[in-house]
Amino acid sequence: MDLRYFRRYASVAQLVEQGTLNPLVVGSSPARCTKKIYPPGWIFLFRRAKVGSTMSLFSFMKSTVLDLKTVGTLSPASSFTAKRVGNALPPNAKTVLELGAGDGAITRTLLERLSPDARLLAVEMKPEFAAVLEAIGDARLSVYTGDALQIKNEAASRGFVSFDVIVSSLPFALFPEAARDSLLNDIFDLLAPGGVIIVCQHMPTLLPALKEKYHIDIQVEPLNMPPYFILRGTKR
Repeated sequence: MDLRYFRRYASVAQLVEQGTLNPLVVGSSPARCTKKIYPPGWIFLFRRAKVGSTMSLFSFMKSTVLDLKTVGTLSPASSFTAKRVGNALPPNAKTVLELGAGDGAITRTLLERLSPDARLLAVEMKPEFAAVLEAIGDARLSVYTGDALQIKNEAASRGFVSFDVIVSSLPFALFPEAARDSLLNDIFDLLAPGGVIIVCQHMPTLLPALKEKYHIDIQVEPLNMPPYFILRGTKR
């Protein structure tokens, strides 16, 4: 595979971070992004990479085809993406919220990194994905099958006052503006002082909004289909 495509994608990340390139403009033309940013042969790459998911790729893609607006991605997060998210986790995190947990590709890595006395609340709207999460069978893991917009009430009902870390793979670009802003406000309120937010997006459309309230570091994981931007922010 031509490495020029990886370098090109990394260059996009750098321009977005510098403020030279508006991510909303980049993401406005899928055909253009596909031709100029994403490398050809992602299926080949993804088959050769270890998938961090507990659901078969076929089953995941079937759910995606039936409900792309809710799933928001073509395939589960790769093990490379899960590792990057795990590496971004603070070592002393005790309470973690994962929004859009899918079938647990990232969830299981978080559990591997968390201490025995930590707690993880995973939020997933699709029942078939939530069932896979429940099957992980870790006592530290709680699964909420429902809308992330209800997370404030749901977290309180489960005894969570705040979270040290909030991880999100939600397709914010597909949210209505009012719903997106409401959820971002809830995330900020639920995050403990000095807490960390980790956002996975195929195009970093949330970057301008996150920069208003967080100190942001941005990375790119090219070994994912499509590639992921990993935005890590520390609450100001």
